[in-house]
Amino acid sequence: MRKFITFIFILSSIAVFSQSTNNNKIFRINPDYAQGAVVDKIYETVKYIPLETTAESLFGAIYQLEVTDQYFIILDRNTNSILLFNKNGQFHTKIKGGDQSFLGNVIHSFNVIKGKKQIMFRHRRTLHYYNFDGKELPNPSTLALPNSLKRYWFNDSTNVDFDYNIYEKLPDSTAFKLNFYANRNLIKSAFPYNPKHSPFRNDDIYYESHSVFYKTTNDTTAIFCQPYDYSVYLLSSNGRLSKKVTFLFPLANSLPDNFNQDTLLRGRRITYLRNHKDKFYGISYFYQFGNNYVFKLDHMSYPDTYLYNTQSKNLYCIQRISPDSSNYYLPVSDILGFVDFANSNFLTRDNKYLYTSVSSLQMFKAKSVTTDKHPKYPVALKKYFATQSRKSNPVIIQVKLKENL
Repeated sequence: MRKFITFIFILSSIAVFSQSTNNNKIFRINPDYAQGAVVDKIYETVKYIPLETTAESLFGAIYQLEVTDQYFIILDRNTNSILLFNKNGQFHTKIKGGDQSFLGNVIHSFNVIKGKKQIMFRHRRTLHYYNFDGKELPNPSTLALPNSLKRYWFNDSTNVDFDYNIYEKLPDSTAFKLNFYANRNLIKSAFPYNPKHSPFRNDDIYYESHSVFYKTTNDTTAIFCQPYDYSVYLLSSNGRLSKKVTFLFPLANSLPDNFNQDTLLRGRRITYLRNHKDKFYGISYFYQFGNNYVFKLDHMSYPDTYLYNTQSKNLYCIQRISPDSSNYYLPVSDILGFVDFANSNFLTRDNKYLYTSVSSLQMFKAKSVTTDKHPKYPVALKKYFATQSRKSNPVIIQVKLKENL
């Protein structure tokens, strides 16, 4: 593999080569050749949806976003609340998690059971269910599952968790990073490791994104990405797992072949990454729309998100996409030096759109520096800029990618 990667790095001016091995696609990526573009070339539509700001609905930042046919459902860690807004941005209701000084009250994440129109979240080992009007449903249940913070619910009865717990005082045994459950019964496990004799320490694992699981187009599958692994996996609610895409990078961007097994790196992997900031330590925020693949390449320098079209073989860097008149010269990502997108990326997806957000502070800054371009704002944005301020709620950005890139 190294010979191939070196060959591509030295001789090729092509950003990506791709091929398929069974159902696993191989993407050979050289990020040095990623293109920039203007918004109109990449996005078919860009829609800005201001979220209503009232005393009850005011919040700080979007930690988690879920989208239904009717609502934006948002987790705000600052207020320890789940807020629901109509798809036009109007505030609907709020679910309060309680006093955060008691750790058991903290809402780490939530799941939406769309078929039942319910929101589910966990306080310690108890599951709570609310309807979309913010009313708690009776009979909260005790969660007879391991207390994992990285759990993905396919629905209210099937889920998968990711746990990599290493401790020398644990028994010499086999544990699994991935565990699938149906009706709270373990049905399948994957990625075995020995928690006592692992070549890793707990502080060797570096997580930059909020999750290792990402949405697909349905509720029976999910995308899984783990640290120090250049493969992206497709998970099914019945416990099936398969490689969807494997990335190969130039040697300068690749971890050593023995990075996961080298015991000499035990307790030193984070230091290694800080000393080799161009090395990619993982893939995250992976979404597919037809021939378009969106993904983030994680490294210790400024991280970038990429868009690759398998039909045209074009590779674009999202942060190099510049605003134009089609999006009123407003931000879509970090195009004006902002940092939110680098941290939170595209928050979620549905079958047509990707969603991210931008703070009102950034929106008003962008407006102030583009007045000479005389952008023609739609009615919703005109009202937003006339009635809101830099301290107002964030703005949801809904984008649709062009098919032919």
